[in-house]
Amino acid sequence: MDKSIIRRIIIALLSVLLLVYVIYLLSNASFKNIRTESATYSTMTESLDVDGYFIRSETIMNSKNIGGVISYKMEDTDKVSKGEKVAEVYNSAEDAQKQAELQSLEQQLAVLKELESSAENLSVTPDVIDENISTYLIDMSINKNDGNLSKSDESIDQIIYNINERQVLTGKVKDFSEKISELESKIDKMKSSSSKKISDLTAPVAGYFTSELDGYENVLNIKNIDSIMPEDLNKAKNSSKKTYDNAVGKVVSDVFWYVACPVTSEQAIKLNEYKDNQMTLTMQSASLKNINVTLVSINRKDSKSDGVAIFRGTDMNENLLSVRSGTIAINMNSYTGISVPESAIHQDTITITTEDKNGKEKEVSKKVSGVYVQYGNEINFKEVVPLYSDSGFVICKQEPDDDELFSGSTIKVYDKVVVEGVDLYDGKVIN
Repeated sequence: MDKSIIRRIIIALLSVLLLVYVIYLLSNASFKNIRTESATYSTMTESLDVDGYFIRSETIMNSKNIGGVISYKMEDTDKVSKGEKVAEVYNSAEDAQKQAELQSLEQQLAVLKELESSAENLSVTPDVIDENISTYLIDMSINKNDGNLSKSDESIDQIIYNINERQVLTGKVKDFSEKISELESKIDKMKSSSSKKISDLTAPVAGYFTSELDGYENVLNIKNIDSIMPEDLNKAKNSSKKTYDNAVGKVVSDVFWYVACPVTSEQAIKLNEYKDNQMTLTMQSASLKNINVTLVSINRKDSKSDGVAIFRGTDMNENLLSVRSGTIAINMNSYTGISVPESAIHQDTITITTEDKNGKEKEVSKKVSGVYVQYGNEINFKEVVPLYSDSGFVICKQEPDDDELFSGSTIKVYDKVVVEGVDLYDGKVIN
């Protein structure tokens, strides 16, 4: 046969094969839009929104000389011992104001004398003092945001002290003798002209002091915490606000405080999984964030009825002392892993080759949860182990155990997960 004819036949066959291959690619390619999102590493918190009613052991402080003007010596949330002076009573606001000014001057004098006595023995460097100032600035901001105003004031005092210390150390101020003399003169003058106080007000018990009263103190007795039922909470919430004729503040005396929350039978079952575990409480309306609490009991008449969940806490700040009720979020558990949109989760059948007990190879198939991931112009199905889902997203385990994965592989952070597309399958070629 003529060589040119043979060449033409070969070219024709190759052209047919090439055409068949192109048709195969076209039949497996998708010309519809595929939208992907990168898988990210994130944390989601499982929480339960409920109504909360705060219960504390509260002792009302009364004054027989309520007609006078009270000058508090303690800040709200300050710890007090039984019998410790909390406030002083004066005849007039002017007398109380003079006493407050006198106390402030005496405090300034004490600080300057301390700096004066230690000036010659300062062993710190300006860099260390600057670090201390930065630390106290951070503490001041954190305490202010958390409602610990008294601790915030303490940080301010420390900042002022460190600034003065730095001035002595760097030679900008040689000594404070002139300022000390000036303060001593002012103090002596004020003492000679100030009126004496009428009486002292002391703490009846040890605990945390606050000058604020809301009129619902001890409506629910902390001693009956294990027997509070939904009807008791309703009665407490609808009770009339009390008025106190001679009250000047209160002391929260127990180590523990409690939050009683009405829950449905379904919520009770869910919460019971976390009994005795530490959780956190968040209450936006009272600026409470991630307050540590423990679920100690769920009071119910029977296993099918609604009840009251009792949470116990020990943290304390000004907001915790004053809040009584409102909507709270109980943060039960946190899940960390790879986050993907819930719409990207699919069910697909995976087939793997394994060996039987005789060492012979066999194919095994199983339907599993997973996502489709784009690699170049191809889509592959990747198995996932979901941990938690909320708000349209799913947290998947980043490194599942071998026995948790049928296929032996899963998605990774930054994989391009398909969130929109049609006719998806493993190995599909896309445009």
